[in-house]
Amino acid sequence: DDLLRQGIKLDELEKKLIQTALQLSEGNKSKAARMLGITRRRLYSMMERFELDI
Repeated sequence: DDLLRQGIKLDELEKKLIQTALQLSEGNKSKAARMLGITRRRLYSMMERFELDI
């Protein structure tokens, strides 16, 4: 509710979640993907979409 009221878009939220998972996993993409419940391949795809360093 609060996030929607603040006007945060889904893309922004996804990007932030990926960045946070990568920080918490110290850059380990396999760990980050597990944290997010997605495959490593999907993580790479999303990182590319959001122009994050791969």
